[in-house]
Amino acid sequence: MAMKGQSASEFLMTYGWAFLIAGIAIISFFSVVSAPLLINNNFCSIDSGPYCQDVLVGSNAFAIQVAVLMTNTQTYPVYRPTLYMNASWVGTFTQLCQPQIALPGGAILCNAVVTRSPPVNGVLVSGSFIASYVPCPSANAIACATGTPQSFTGQFSTHDQSYIANTLTSISLQAQNLTQSSSSSALDPVTASITILGFPLSGATVTFSSNTANAIVSPTIITTGSSGNAIAYVSSAYPGCVLITGNFASTNANTVITFT
Repeated sequence: MAMKGQSASEFLMTYGWAFLIAGIAIISFFSVVSAPLLINNNFCSIDSGPYCQDVLVGSNAFAIQVAVLMTNTQTYPVYRPTLYMNASWVGTFTQLCQPQIALPGGAILCNAVVTRSPPVNGVLVSGSFIASYVPCPSANAIACATGTPQSFTGQFSTHDQSYIANTLTSISLQAQNLTQSSSSSALDPVTASITILGFPLSGATVTFSSNTANAIVSPTIITTGSSGNAIAYVSSAYPGCVLITGNFASTNANTVITFT
């Protein structure tokens, strides 16, 4: 028993340092590899005014794309949201955002493409910005065009990734009935579905319109819910084909309803 104990002690003394060094190396390796995953440097904040949901930066060999998603936190619509940004690796730029009028709780998307030497994917891009808009309680673009803009400062930090997409959002439009009775009381639901990078976008301000005064569309402007859907109702007391258009962030979708 004494000989076995002595052998064990000699074994630990001989190889203990090797095990210790190997353990430190393994811990150091996993610390270096996993650290970027554990430390989240992505953030976006504004001192007041709109709420900043997220900032995305993507690049390829030709350009850098910066997308900022905000929410109108006011109890009234806002007109002509604009973003002034100064970002590391990108520079200074100004971007008019979409939509032109954002309803209360509505999403505001600022998507800028800057043509210059791009950063390396994975680098940390940070900086400051100023979000600006005109208060527009009437939701009338013509009436609000001469209003005084309000500005709010913010900061952001995010990691550059592969080029995002030329068009971040998509819209689809579907009528419940493609054939409907000609009656002012026969309401045909039309659903607009908005996605951003393939995910439902809540708070997207959708504008509905028709190609004829014979059809009534109500409401003409509404924001999407958590499912990314917004519903308007169409009726017509006159027979004929009516083209219905849904618009968000300069992106359109159409459907045709035939009233008989």
